[in-house]
Amino acid sequence: MGGRAVEGTGLENRQALARLVGSNPTPSAIYRHLPPTVLYWSKLRPITADDCPIIEQHKRRRLPKLSIRYRARTVCSYYRDKRGDDRRMNRPRITFDTNCFINLFDRESRSATSVSEIEKLVCYAFDGKAEISVTTRLETDLEQDKNEERRSAFIAMLKMFPVIPSIGRWDVSRWDEDFFAHQTSGRLNEEIRQILSPGLTPDSSRYSNKINDIEHLAGHVLDKRDIFVTDDKGILRKRDQLEGLGIIVMRPSDCVAYIDEIVFRSKPRTFPSDDIPPNYHSPALHGSVTFDYTNNNHVFAIGEGEHLFETKWTKASNNSIHVYSDSGSIQALALAKGVFSIPDIRDAEVYDFSSRVRTPQIGEIVVWRNVNGLYAATRGLAITDDTRGDTTNNLTIDYVILGEGGRDFSA
Repeated sequence: MGGRAVEGTGLENRQALARLVGSNPTPSAIYRHLPPTVLYWSKLRPITADDCPIIEQHKRRRLPKLSIRYRARTVCSYYRDKRGDDRRMNRPRITFDTNCFINLFDRESRSATSVSEIEKLVCYAFDGKAEISVTTRLETDLEQDKNEERRSAFIAMLKMFPVIPSIGRWDVSRWDEDFFAHQTSGRLNEEIRQILSPGLTPDSSRYSNKINDIEHLAGHVLDKRDIFVTDDKGILRKRDQLEGLGIIVMRPSDCVAYIDEIVFRSKPRTFPSDDIPPNYHSPALHGSVTFDYTNNNHVFAIGEGEHLFETKWTKASNNSIHVYSDSGSIQALALAKGVFSIPDIRDAEVYDFSSRVRTPQIGEIVVWRNVNGLYAATRGLAITDDTRGDTTNNLTIDYVILGEGGRDFSA
């Protein structure tokens, strides 16, 4: 673990600075005359790029946006690896507050709350239904425990979770662990402070705990996470105001219910196709078909099971046709404007799925999304219309269903 950044003591030179290039005297001693970019508190203040320009340059070679990044200390980092753009379930990214961590591992304590719900969230993470992380401030909170044996045990258990950075602070952060304070992150810190502890000063009661709460939430936002889970009544009382900053705060029980709903909605739905007339069903994942679009309630089905798409068509002309998202297996549809070959669609989601009805011309492509989040594309090849001189009402289409999921038809 990197050495702790201690302002003005010279310890920066002696504590785990092997990653830095050359000899680096105390940054605060050399650059004391430079005003920090962000300064909120006269002590335990954020570390800024002005304090440590040498470190900033060294780290920015690896991290273009913010300079000091965290070191991944986790056996659960595969959560992120398993996530991908093609997943059908939106896996929420959860940040545990310190009280959730303590309640999980000290469940015999009289003050432990929401133990079963927190255990369930951890199980969801191992099942790939959620991703759980903690911020670097959790260890800072744990180090305040006066029971050395319990403190050591908790810090060892911390390695189970991915650790995300917060804003670097003198006397708290370790090198290569937190962010430098930045104008945007500094403003965020101040906005959170005004909500949680508007009168906070270094002399305030429980100052260290309160500033850690602020930086827990700042780290959560900076890592673009979805839900901050806590049993802290002070934070829960301010959750409506925090939502104004884009911070969603939930109790463990509320988070469990939220994920249960996502899981329920995300389960693949298999539709029976036995009652679909064979002349109006092509179960293959791709093909070319011709059918009478005025029969079978205007529906022609492609695919089967969770890959079923019940496409619906009605008469427009002998050069165009109306398509609808009305069928039970269809969630939405879009017109792929400017694209005339299905393999040219690289990302099906970029198109406008806001309308129930579209009217493609011959040669244009309709992108369909079914209730399982799978995509299909159809391209009209020919239309006949018995009100315009033809003897039939036939539609000929090419179609492709992405059977393995995804949004790219070029593969």
